[in-house]
Amino acid sequence: MPPSGPGPFGSEHSQTNPRSLNTDEIMYTIAITLVVAGSLCYHVCNRSIDPRIAAPVSIAATYLFALIIVALPIAVEQRASRSAIASLGYVNWATGGLAVGVVLIELGYLLAYRAGGRVSTASICATTISSLLLVPIGVSVYGERVSVPHLLGIGLALIGIALINYG
Repeated sequence: MPPSGPGPFGSEHSQTNPRSLNTDEIMYTIAITLVVAGSLCYHVCNRSIDPRIAAPVSIAATYLFALIIVALPIAVEQRASRSAIASLGYVNWATGGLAVGVVLIELGYLLAYRAGGRVSTASICATTISSLLLVPIGVSVYGERVSVPHLLGIGLALIGIALINYG
């Protein structure tokens, strides 16, 4: 989320003028919109993959298409190409960990959908459980704070998971 503080998105700018958005708030809104659009595309397409294709082949083909999509702007714009090469020096363990996480997510959803998982609930369950597991990580590793409203939301999320799975 954008920086914490007063205002609807937690920015100082929102305190002085509640109707104007600062750059962080706009970027956050755009980013969340991209995540939502990508998630919708991801789940509809993942659910529609032909079950006859082997899961690793499907994931490899997906990453090949993704590589082309991501590399295209770098290849087209020379300045972006130089920047991309310079950026390679900053790759660390987190990039490898992210790759492992992405593959596990891809494989997990693909197998869940092949096992009859519902596109309407599989993502809700997985995302909510992941979010709940991230709370202690956020608190202990990143020093994030959890308030009483957050705790109430966590309780509601647990009730929601129970209702989706057992209701």
